[in-house]
Amino acid sequence: MNDDIAIKVENITKIYKLYEKPIHRLKESLSPFRKKYYREFNALSNVSFELKKGECLGIIGKNGAGKSTVLKIITGVLNPSSGNVIVNGRIAALLELGAGFNGELTGMENIWMQGVILGFDKKYMESLIPEILEFADIGDFVNQPVKSYSSGMLVRLAFAINSCIRPDILIVDEALSVGDFFFVQKCYKKIEEIIESGTSVIFVTHNLNDLLKFCNKAVLLEHGRCVFQGGALETMQKYLAASDNKEEAKKIIEMGNTLDRYIDRENTWIPKDCEIEIPEKNIESMNKVRCIRFGICTEDNKPARIIKQGEKIVFCAEFEVLQDIDIPYFGVSLLDKYGNVVHGKLTLSENMGNLSVCKAGDRLKAKLAIQLDLAQGEYTYEAGLGTIKEKYYRCVDTLTQQELLEYSERTYLMTNLSTFVICENDSGKRRYFHGICNLPSSSEISIEREKNI
Repeated sequence: MNDDIAIKVENITKIYKLYEKPIHRLKESLSPFRKKYYREFNALSNVSFELKKGECLGIIGKNGAGKSTVLKIITGVLNPSSGNVIVNGRIAALLELGAGFNGELTGMENIWMQGVILGFDKKYMESLIPEILEFADIGDFVNQPVKSYSSGMLVRLAFAINSCIRPDILIVDEALSVGDFFFVQKCYKKIEEIIESGTSVIFVTHNLNDLLKFCNKAVLLEHGRCVFQGGALETMQKYLAASDNKEEAKKIIEMGNTLDRYIDRENTWIPKDCEIEIPEKNIESMNKVRCIRFGICTEDNKPARIIKQGEKIVFCAEFEVLQDIDIPYFGVSLLDKYGNVVHGKLTLSENMGNLSVCKAGDRLKAKLAIQLDLAQGEYTYEAGLGTIKEKYYRCVDTLTQQELLEYSERTYLMTNLSTFVICENDSGKRRYFHGICNLPSSSEISIEREKNI
């Protein structure tokens, strides 16, 4: 198998023997003529697909299509009736709630047991336990028998173990359908980190938004057969077209073969190649929010490194809310090479719509576009998030600059993020001005000439 292949499934078939009555098993075993008392059920029939390293593969289909059976064969829980599965790397799997747990053991004892099963030494597991406990967040219940856990606590512990051990391959089978809203958000963020780290992921879900959010490609199963393989959107189209949800299918199918544009619009707030790394030393935070991603781009979603005078630059940011906050606003300041602020802008100056206060666990996405009528040269920038109380937000247009500073709070600031260069606009529409910036203006000139008598 090629080194870039994580999992290769080759023509696997799984046949179950179904007996109408338990006594038929005994009759069959004692029959001198090998009489069959069962009928065969093909849970899977010649299913094949590949998962490359670093990819996220979605498996979709209706209940009973064979999704979970495939995963159990890949992980070794079941053996195929025929066919082969080749796995290149260590697998961690979330197949069923509490699968692999011993109900008589405590949560902590089960953590150690899972480490032994996966072949980790004591020292490595000791280093992971604080991270596992923090992520699971089940408190003192970790020292209680697992049989006393609720379904939500089981999935918390199971997900924490399997995500924190940093496997080569992670398999998730509808595990996120249980749990409170905030824990599910935390799981999604963890999955994003796992995918970004290069871990190969197989994601089985009925949530089609998850399919588009995480998966590069997908497999559609029907009655144990692989009926389609392809891009995530295209596979979803096939699934919906065969389902009862005709209206939703029509909407998706009308999108056509536009997977890249769909993902960019719905899930990728910051265009590809436009993201900026944020050094920790350049962050001033009150620990109420955290910037997850930040980037700058041109209006046509290209990296903004060299900008022509008069063109727009778009600042994009995504924040995670850690504590309840007032109504948020996003701000950007542009600085020249001397550190002077040549321009600052807040989203409060724009029409932000009817915003509300934010709760812990919310995600904030902000964009601010600025037209760069600035002198040629190199500039740096800083950006951040502030908050303002709702009663002042409702009348922000009437506030003076001093009142705005008094009633608002700077919650998060990122300084010295990066630089961009403004060059001459050669599009034919010149920007003739002197000084730092081209201020909005209007002009009029007239000539009066004395009439000859």
